[in-house]
Amino acid sequence: MLPSFWSNQHGAISLLRGAAGVALQQGSEELGAWTQHRTATKKAGGTAKQSVGSHPKHLGMKMFDGELVFPGMILVRQRGTKFHPGENVGLGRDHTIFATNVGTVRVSTGPGPGGKERRYVNVEPLPEVLTLASANARAEAASSNSPMSIRSHQNAIVEELVKQRAQVKRAILRGNVPLEPALYFNLPTTPDGKLTWLERTRPHLDMAKVARAVQQKAR
Repeated sequence: MLPSFWSNQHGAISLLRGAAGVALQQGSEELGAWTQHRTATKKAGGTAKQSVGSHPKHLGMKMFDGELVFPGMILVRQRGTKFHPGENVGLGRDHTIFATNVGTVRVSTGPGPGGKERRYVNVEPLPEVLTLASANARAEAASSNSPMSIRSHQNAIVEELVKQRAQVKRAILRGNVPLEPALYFNLPTTPDGKLTWLERTRPHLDMAKVARAVQQKAR
């Protein structure tokens, strides 16, 4: 009688524990569907042992396709050359890729040694800058015996854009301008008369004034 009583009691307790475990598991799954949130931490980045005092490496792409960049901006931080430098970018000693010109980021692929595909990070010059540089070069060629090249005009316009960005950045540090300076430059419209994506920003950059400054510097 006593052994059967204990066996029945033990079986009931085991059954109760099993039912409670299933209920808790189902409840946690239903609750997890609403409350589960994955936080990106340094331990989620790999399987290597992480010490308490280790710091994240902050590797990867910093600027993506279509984003406006200025000289000196970091585009990629990496270990080794997973991304290779393309046009208008530089490569640091730690394989960091940075911009050397004003333009938009473009990631392209190309063949590498052994037939393997490589990824290249480029900075494409702004079409408005190229248009203005070509116009200035043609105008100077018609009125001067020693005209500057289109590349020289382009570099002069880029220098003016960098100076303008520095002025806006100083205004941001003083609290006068609340937005990112790289999105402020008002460049000419496209040939079909539509506004470029930069036209929505301020303060406006007078391209005629920039052209006059470039011509004065050339003299």
